[in-house]
Amino acid sequence: MKTAEERRLAKRITFKEPVRYELLDPGHFAGTVAYDISESGLRLRLPEFLPLGTEVVLNIALRPGQNVDCRGRIVWVSQIPYSDQYQAGVTFADPEIIPEEKKKIRGMVAAAI
Repeated sequence: MKTAEERRLAKRITFKEPVRYELLDPGHFAGTVAYDISESGLRLRLPEFLPLGTEVVLNIALRPGQNVDCRGRIVWVSQIPYSDQYQAGVTFADPEIIPEEKKKIRGMVAAAI
């Protein structure tokens, strides 16, 4: 059986920066902080439970003045012990936006390795 690290599609780095997410339901948005990021997705801290498969629109602050906008989908979620908050894995899911935005993320990850 493969470990989570072996199943990963891309190298992941620690990334504790602001992320704004919005559900496709208009008007439902919130800000949070990421734990880590790769060119294929990121792990977020969430103030609410979001079911598997939930699509989100993300605005990720890579660096001051450099944000990435893309869509993602919740692929796993777990409650943080002794908390009413959650952590979730989000895979980037927008094929029309991702090539340019993925290049920005790839460059940031490569620089941190």
